[in-house]
Formats: sequence, C-alpha cells, structure tokens
Amino acid sequence: MNPGSDPLKSPSSSGPTGREGPSTPSATNAAADGLPMPQRFWAIVTLFISLGICVLDASMVNVALPEIAASLNVPAATTVWVVNVYGLTVAGTLLPFAAMAERIGFKRAFRLGLS
Repeated sequence: MNPGSDPLKSPSSSGPTGREGPSTPSATNAAADGLPMPQRFWAIVTLFISLGICVLDASMVNVALPEIAASLNVPAATTVWVVNVYGLTVAGTLLPFAAMAERIGFKRAFRLGLS
C-alpha cells in the first residue's frame, strides 16, 4: 500500500457499474437526479408552506383548548385528549389520502387538500 493512498478508494476511477467516470449521476441529468432545479425549488417551497399550515393548525387546536373546556364544562386538564384525537385523526387519514393521491395525481390531490 502506498503511504498517501486511501485504502477505501479503488485504484481506478470506474463507478459501480464498471464504466469510466464518477459513480454519481450528473446534476444535469434530471431523470437520474430527480427534479430539475426550478421545479425542485418550488417543490421545497410547497413542502415548507404545507408544513407551516399543519403546524399552524395544530397550534390553533391547542389555543382553543380553554374555550373547549369552558363550553363542555370540564376541567382544562381533561381536554388534552382533544389534541390526541386530532393527531390520531390526521395520522389515520394519511395513508388513505396518499393512496387516493396516487390514483388521481399528487398535484391534483394537493390542490384539493388546500381548497
């Protein structure tokens, strides 16, 4: 072994397929690398907005707990189950709606969810 060589690197520059060149696909190859950059940017923006809507929705449920307790005439500590039921409902509908989105298209299902 040479003193300056890395034992984990192979001596040739061939990738895992045996072809010459780097083992990762080119950034310009959108089919191998995913979405092209403009669409990737908007996909990330859409995901962050969706996550913000979900966090805001859960926060509204937590803020409404004292009013829920007052209207039901129960102690505020017992209304914590409202947050738990809300979380279970969201988690329970995730898989059926994901299956529906695969059938009708993700873009159309996302727009339907935002409306």
